[in-house]
Amino acid sequence: MNRKLVILVFVFVAVAAALLIRKTISKTPDLTTYEDLAVFFPAGSSEADVREIVLRVGDNANATARIVRQGEEWILPEMYDALADEHQVRELIRMARELRGEFRAEDKALLADFGLVEGPESKGFRMIGTSGQTLLDIQVGKGDGRSAFVRRPGEDRVYVVQGNILFQTGLNRDSLDRSRWMNRNLTVLPQDSAQEIILVGPDGTVTLTAFTPEQAEGANATVPMLDGKNWRADLDTWTEEQSMTAAKFIESALALMHVDEAVDPARKAELGLEEPEYLVRVRTWDRTVEIAGTKSGEEFFVEILGKPRVYRVSGSVFGRVFPDKDSCGH
Repeated sequence: MNRKLVILVFVFVAVAAALLIRKTISKTPDLTTYEDLAVFFPAGSSEADVREIVLRVGDNANATARIVRQGEEWILPEMYDALADEHQVRELIRMARELRGEFRAEDKALLADFGLVEGPESKGFRMIGTSGQTLLDIQVGKGDGRSAFVRRPGEDRVYVVQGNILFQTGLNRDSLDRSRWMNRNLTVLPQDSAQEIILVGPDGTVTLTAFTPEQAEGANATVPMLDGKNWRADLDTWTEEQSMTAAKFIESALALMHVDEAVDPARKAELGLEEPEYLVRVRTWDRTVEIAGTKSGEEFFVEILGKPRVYRVSGSVFGRVFPDKDSCGH
């Protein structure tokens, strides 16, 4: 065989191999039955069996995000145990339970073409059960908004899964944004559940007490009843309108308190939360909740007392949790 023919054969083989790889990667899923697809989450297991979720980008501790079940809540240990967004967590577990993979290849030499090599650029997620067992462990490779390639770590079998798994897991970037899993809208108390509010601030302490239309009979109530109750202060310097406005500010703020950032609780003394200048104590029919607040420069911080969590909030949120008399009308 002459030299030119050898070169021609070599080029032909190389091109054919490249086309085969490209076809494998871009291939539209075959019409296989549901039963033929690979299942990654153990049969018979449910959301209740998941104790911890670990998301990883790379192979070092700084490239991971953990979401851990703590009683009825999900927390983010790397973010000072801030509450995780329960809806997002449930959707992530639901996605994992429904994940089905269609076989694509089984060749270690092709893993790099699928973006599934081990190393600092590898991405994936793991779900750990209540007994410490691994329920699911998946490495995620190349993909788009419709599908992605996955494999079980240590295996050479590659599958394609449908759905925007990269975005849903937060693995669509080169680094993890742990804050995307944080619950930024806290329900401290249900709306309109307060019966008594004690508000402490630089100007002193005022107690706001709710009363119903029946309790107001014979009283000189000057503000229309809203939601079946009204509010009065124990200080003559507060008008009924100011009392009503302050109570509504506080109730609405605690029903949906938007927080910007979780803060290290070890900074409480530095921020002034050991002896807070602001405090609101809300009593409902079945519980009492206390929120401490402080200003540090141009920033505002709150702590839900009894919980190991400190958050930075905006000035507008702070002003509704701790309203002063002047901000509530005249």
